[in-house]
Amino acid sequence: MSPLASSQAVYRRGLSATGSDQKRRYPRDTVDSVLAMAHKGMNARTADAYLGDLRSFWAWLCEKHGASGNPLKRARVAVEDDDVRHNRRALSAEELSQLVAAARASDKVYRCLTDPDRATLYLTALWSGLRARAVGGLTPEMFRLSADAPAIIVPARLKKGNKHHTVPLSPKRSRS
Repeated sequence: MSPLASSQAVYRRGLSATGSDQKRRYPRDTVDSVLAMAHKGMNARTADAYLGDLRSFWAWLCEKHGASGNPLKRARVAVEDDDVRHNRRALSAEELSQLVAAARASDKVYRCLTDPDRATLYLTALWSGLRARAVGGLTPEMFRLSADAPAIIVPARLKKGNKHHTVPLSPKRSRS
């Protein structure tokens, strides 16, 4: 774990530390907590995916460059379905409304966004279904609000699939 990653972990988890910059010191319990987080291991599915990539690499070495034998040909990682690192779920309508209401009521400026701006950003993301990168790159010119069918025109550079995308802004959305 890099020094930057460890200091970010301390900040994110609200762990104790004293001093700043070069004179920053961490108590033993903070260090133990960060070390436990850094050494928690990886999900079995991730390990199996890495092993598959290594197996493919060795097969390529054998085929194209004459390596003798693939030592990973029969190697396996047991994939455990119950090893879930992140429990993800969709927010309920009540939770979503609480999120937007909290953003509107906040006095804090977060990433140069004031409370009404942040609430509008959340509503845009929720209504459009766009990913963070696409929402973050939207400009006023991309919104076609006065058209017969209001929509957001998302350029390919902002989309995961690198294709031009139109997001209809109506209750019955169909992606094109």
